[in-house]
Amino acid sequence: MQRTIYLDNVCGMLIIHMIYTYHIAYSCSISDNIVIETINNLLFFFMAWFFFKGGMTFKKRDSRTMRTKSAKRLLIPYGIFCILGIVIDFVLKYFEDNFPGVIFFAKNEIHTFLTTSIVWSTGASWFLLSLFLVRISYNYLSDKFSNWLIAVLCLATSFLLTIANEGVPCYIGCFFHGMTLYSIGNCIKKAQFNQSVLFMSVCIFILSFLMPSKIDFRDNRVMNGYFLVAIAYEIAGCIIVNNFFSRWMNKRNALLTYIGQNSMVFYLIHFPVMFVTVHCLSQYGDISNKGMIFLVTSLIVTISLIMADRIFKHDKMKFIVGG
Repeated sequence: MQRTIYLDNVCGMLIIHMIYTYHIAYSCSISDNIVIETINNLLFFFMAWFFFKGGMTFKKRDSRTMRTKSAKRLLIPYGIFCILGIVIDFVLKYFEDNFPGVIFFAKNEIHTFLTTSIVWSTGASWFLLSLFLVRISYNYLSDKFSNWLIAVLCLATSFLLTIANEGVPCYIGCFFHGMTLYSIGNCIKKAQFNQSVLFMSVCIFILSFLMPSKIDFRDNRVMNGYFLVAIAYEIAGCIIVNNFFSRWMNKRNALLTYIGQNSMVFYLIHFPVMFVTVHCLSQYGDISNKGMIFLVTSLIVTISLIMADRIFKHDKMKFIVGG
């Protein structure tokens, strides 16, 4: 299947943002830095875009084929990295002075997994399970109901779950949130490039700075403002970045295109490397400056990603990252 270059470039840019100015920045407690804060305010919609883009590129398949392909691409890496996360968590906690014991550790890991669908040290893997469920569900529903009906019903359900979110596993709200963006991405995959739609999206996006409303995508939690307003901001952001890149960044870029076309390696590997690095620097390192921890962590993550990219090019290793 021929790839769409501008979508690869958007993906590459958002993966870079996610790694350095979102995950590492927050882990090192420097997200209040003016530059990083500005980038996060501009690209707040980055997780929404991956679901939106999934809807744009959706192709109907028979249920069995969709399940098989999606499991290979998403579910197998998700399982592998959950197991890896448990191992990392155990090793890190075992060498702490207050290790709670194997039974308590196991209970805590199971509770975290059942309520959040993640293991903390490989926390970014939640997206794989959510996208897997969204893909197979949308593939099943798309020829039975209209796209807009799916979007509206999922949006309403996601909104209701933000009201009654106590005791509800966060991945349920995330699923319906993802289905909303996936459905809308499919609905407006062509209309988003109309001048009137772009103009309206720019106006809505500007409002996001005047009346902020944001949602933590993973647990479908309203961080500030209003849920429905935040959804509108996410969609506007997706439309604007797609228009910008389709017009001015629709050529191969040595960095962005490569990362976009190999995004699974960068997405999956950066988080555990970052988690272990920040933990070790905080617990055992002699660095107190947060900016220096950010730089050291970024360097170690970058080197690890370059090495991982080479390792997972081998045929026997590709399945680990969905290849």
